[in-house]
Amino acid sequence: MNEKFSRPARSSEDAHVNLGKVKLDNILCMEFGRRISKDHFIRFQARLFQILNTNKPLPRTEDKVLVRIPLDNAVHIIWRDKPLLVKEIPLCSTNSPFVAPPNRSLKGSFLLNGNWGHFYWSLTEAMRAIDKISGM
Repeated sequence: MNEKFSRPARSSEDAHVNLGKVKLDNILCMEFGRRISKDHFIRFQARLFQILNTNKPLPRTEDKVLVRIPLDNAVHIIWRDKPLLVKEIPLCSTNSPFVAPPNRSLKGSFLLNGNWGHFYWSLTEAMRAIDKISGM
């Protein structure tokens, strides 16, 4: 079948082109759009990223950013075609008795001693309460 439809090349020269400054990691990746919250956080897949003050210029709240996930599953946050320096904020510590419920975000639910519970605080107050209970 292949011999029936195959044709000889027009030229015997190699047609590959040098990539130059293009990085394949920026092409072979997944990209998601997000907005910066009022307290300079970016929420992505039940994870919080805080924008560090060392970024100059500092992006404004409600600015759009691009969350880029290359093949190695690292998280890169891009603003105006430049990477932002961020710090991941854990939603709960590893020695905390609270565990995120399966297939749900942490907001509003927690697991304590095998029982589901609910809280109605802001995220900051909930994180403080979790750290206080876990002795951090």
